[in-house]
Amino acid sequence: MSPKNLYSLKDLARAGLRASEYQVLLYLAAAGEAGLEEVMEELGFKRAWAYRALSPLVRRGLVEKEGNKYRLAFALELPQAPSEEKPKPKRAKGEKPKPESRSMTHHHLFHPSTGR
Repeated sequence: MSPKNLYSLKDLARAGLRASEYQVLLYLAAAGEAGLEEVMEELGFKRAWAYRALSPLVRRGLVEKEGNKYRLAFALELPQAPSEEKPKPKRAKGEKPKPESRSMTHHHLFHPSTGR
């Protein structure tokens, strides 16, 4: 197998694909490979609709068909998920940083039964 071309979601958006073709490409990216029946079931397509979405993708070289299975003929570059870290707020020049809030475990809590 030859090395696959690398495409981003933006590249695919500019390729003039119909919505159903785009759905099929994203499904195949997630599934790895699938038969016509799986595409129909997972995307809720009727047989003719699934075939009409897959056939142009095969003709354009975006999807490969081997036996009765379809898979992407290219590598799909997915965008990175945002990191869990929150950006620190910007301070005005000369402003002191605010102390970080503490969790409740660091505070002494009043307990009604002891009065403390």
